[in-house]
Amino acid sequence: DRFGPGATMWTRTGAGATELRVAASRLRGRRPVVRFDGYDDVDDALRLAGCELRVPETSLRALGPGEFYHHQLIGCLVESTDGRTVGEVARVDRIAGGSCLVIEGLDGEILIPLVASICVEVNLQDRKICVDPPDGLLELNARRRTGDDEI
Repeated sequence: DRFGPGATMWTRTGAGATELRVAASRLRGRRPVVRFDGYDDVDDALRLAGCELRVPETSLRALGPGEFYHHQLIGCLVESTDGRTVGEVARVDRIAGGSCLVIEGLDGEILIPLVASICVEVNLQDRKICVDPPDGLLELNARRRTGDDEI
């Protein structure tokens, strides 16, 4: 349904938000190939290269327990189980085997695997994530930034 003829979505560029209406779509393997109204040739389509497609949050399917959309996690405050403020989620990166929270901390960027054993509580309503990091995880990136070889 997401890519059915007539479906609408948006993309955001430096020029602002643009509404896109699906003219046709098909699957190529497991990936959809979509043609939008007004984007009738390759040159037109190249204008959308690298753009993120967006849909209203109300049209997203419900996820199972322990599953989150990346946009839900961005901006969440991250604290450790011992009460230390780690920082704020700046983005979520896909990594081999899962996802990784990219945290903007007081001392710079911190990478935290998005796994239940480390991210022990995700409270979207309060915009908070509680982490129980293994020893040294929070300090790992700080040592790398200082050039210390003791990693």
